[in-house]
Amino acid sequence: MSVLEKPQIFVCEIPLKYKFRGLNTREIVFFKGKYGWTEFSPFTEYGPSESVTWLKAAYEAANLDLNEISKKFVRSKVPINVTIPKVSVAEIPGLLAQFPGCETVKLKVQSFTESKGLLAELIKLIPRARFRLDVNGGWNFSESMENLPKFLDFLGDRLDYVEQPVLALPDLKMIKQKLPIKIAIDESIRKSLHQISENINYSEFADVAIMKWAPSGGLTATLKLIDQIKLPVVISSALDSAVGLSFGLMLAQMTENLYGPCGLGTSVFFQERITNDFEQIIDGHMSFNQINTLNIEKFSAAIERKQWWQNRFDQVWEYFVNELN
Repeated sequence: MSVLEKPQIFVCEIPLKYKFRGLNTREIVFFKGKYGWTEFSPFTEYGPSESVTWLKAAYEAANLDLNEISKKFVRSKVPINVTIPKVSVAEIPGLLAQFPGCETVKLKVQSFTESKGLLAELIKLIPRARFRLDVNGGWNFSESMENLPKFLDFLGDRLDYVEQPVLALPDLKMIKQKLPIKIAIDESIRKSLHQISENINYSEFADVAIMKWAPSGGLTATLKLIDQIKLPVVISSALDSAVGLSFGLMLAQMTENLYGPCGLGTSVFFQERITNDFEQIIDGHMSFNQINTLNIEKFSAAIERKQWWQNRFDQVWEYFVNELN
């Protein structure tokens, strides 16, 4: 496939076991390149300029010689964290059973009051658990200073880090100075890729960088960002299918300064597998495995959704080609 040759796309709808980002199904575009399958799966609310970053990642992944890439692995397997979607306390035991051997838990939080019961149940079921609390930049500074001390008092040493409590870097810096907690950044990276600079001392306002291969523009672009940011790294998923997760695992196996368990076990959120090639979680770990076959027909999207995604892909492809030129 030449650089300017637009690939044939396959649009799939994969049902989810748990509602995630308000979704009951995950719509994903698959296409093939020189070396195999890739996925293009920006969320539907993302516009063309943001989605083109995901297309850069997908296109690169489809045209990488995976045998050559695997020579750059610095570890044979990747530790995995439990990711908690929006579930009730009663659903927690069944969810945890799908993460065998995983003892680091990530969950999205809105307030201490709303999250306390869920945390208590998780501690009961995984006594040695360490927790990562993801706020998605949903608080302001005052809300952070109201909620974080309560989480810290409740969890103590079990609190691993808090991910993106606020978006503003000066506020993150102040939180880091005032509270004895680790801060992880995600949106601060993904929403300002063009502003990432080696001249910024990211350690002033964060301890960990959350990286995702597709929203960051692909494996090469993400590794460059990791070098620029100079923080320990956790590789995470953007609700990828097994195809996207395989590239996330590849990235994690290439990353030298990996902080710890990664958020790459989210294939368990899907009701059915789109491939039988994907390795499952074993003793809290996963490893990269190339995806050779996909059950495209089984999960083929409705005609109107295929057309919607074809129109969108065509539009984003134009942005992609223009950037290359």
